[in-house]
Amino acid sequence: MESVIVLIIGILIIIFSSIFIRKKSKCDFIPPKQNNNNDELVATLESLENIIDDINITFNSTINEMEEKYRQLEFKIDQVDIKSAEKNDEGQVSNIENQHNYENNISNNINSIVNDDINAPDEKEKIYKSIEKKCEMIKELKNKGLSISQIAKKLNMGIGEVMLILNLNRR
Repeated sequence: MESVIVLIIGILIIIFSSIFIRKKSKCDFIPPKQNNNNDELVATLESLENIIDDINITFNSTINEMEEKYRQLEFKIDQVDIKSAEKNDEGQVSNIENQHNYENNISNNINSIVNDDINAPDEKEKIYKSIEKKCEMIKELKNKGLSISQIAKKLNMGIGEVMLILNLNRR
């Protein structure tokens, strides 16, 4: 009798085990629709990765092109600076000569004004006021950031005259 009970218990254990295994395998089973969705997701992810790679390649090539153009621009700016410095050096020599000539002319004019008729103080005062006005206008324009040549054009004066007045004001 004991053997029958052990046999029945063994059969029940086998039945319960087979039921449990079937339920467990049904949970692990993925229907074909879900497999299909996973394949679509994988394909979408791969295409997105390809797009991101293409964007990175395009970005890097654009950056490289911009850096090359920036280098070319810097080179051209350096060339312009060198040429303008050369012209300034050449022009400064002639400007210095013009400045010396102009200083001599002004000192001669002032001497002639002073030595002229002493009875003409109104005339002298007008000349000094006009010179003071020019000096103040030159200072204002220089403070606004205009170059010497721009100031000379604006006030219908010579470049040497403007340079002289600015140099005198510095002292």
